[in-house]
Amino acid sequence: MKVYCTILFFIFAHLSFSKSDIDSLNTIEQEILSVNRAMEAEFDKGNYSKIGEFYADKAAMVGNKVEVIGKDNLVDYWGKFKNAHSWKLENIEITVLGPNVALQRGYSNISYYNANVLQTARSIFSLVWIKTEEGWKMMLDHFSPR
Repeated sequence: MKVYCTILFFIFAHLSFSKSDIDSLNTIEQEILSVNRAMEAEFDKGNYSKIGEFYADKAAMVGNKVEVIGKDNLVDYWGKFKNAHSWKLENIEITVLGPNVALQRGYSNISYYNANVLQTARSIFSLVWIKTEEGWKMMLDHFSPR
């Protein structure tokens, strides 16, 4: 619960924009989409646990029968993937909530082999991104099957 309150604080604390913030909206969107591509690349190379490194230290992932709290646990969660083929993130929109906070909605398609048959797990996601000294990190990852 503390994590969710912190996330809401970040969102509402950054709702006012200066002109320079508005000018940087496109830059922020491009930076986040670049992180999406880096995540896909690590996954496609089989570096599944590296996906956990794209989360903030106190991040949370919530989905269908899934709740993972904390970066170390997220690294472990992603490290359990096996037989995956590829991952494609499709952006619906990125809403910049402030200079250091953004909300991304999109679709995720993970292709994997099950009994030598290629299948695809499809979901819709919402990500709350925060800008840290290490770049953009996910603070909240919510997904649902589609």
